[in-house]
Amino acid sequence: MSYRNMIDSNLRIAFKLLKDLVEDIYIEKITEASFDFETNEVVNNIERIYLQAIILDSSKNNSKTNSVRKQCLIKKSDVGTISVGDSFNYKNNIFKIVNSIKDDGSILLFDIEQEVANG
Repeated sequence: MSYRNMIDSNLRIAFKLLKDLVEDIYIEKITEASFDFETNEVVNNIERIYLQAIILDSSKNNSKTNSVRKQCLIKKSDVGTISVGDSFNYKNNIFKIVNSIKDDGSILLFDIEQEVANG
């Protein structure tokens, strides 16, 4: 068994053991952008990827931007690469992936942010 397979196997086991913390989510990645000269608009092709994630519920409220920020942990093998600005659907709420994507080759840890309506 290769080292990579052993890590992937242990990650699958860890996600199974943490079943109370694991959430079903999907990420919408912008895979390709092109320019439509007839409408003068940028056209984005979006790929929707369904996967499981662990949401660290250490919410950080930001009074300057009126938003809620959380941290998310996913297996890199489920999604490949992600970038800042990709959308993230968690419990029917749309979050944006913001800066600080940490990649160790097997897992991705990143911040997600949702703007909150003034209430």
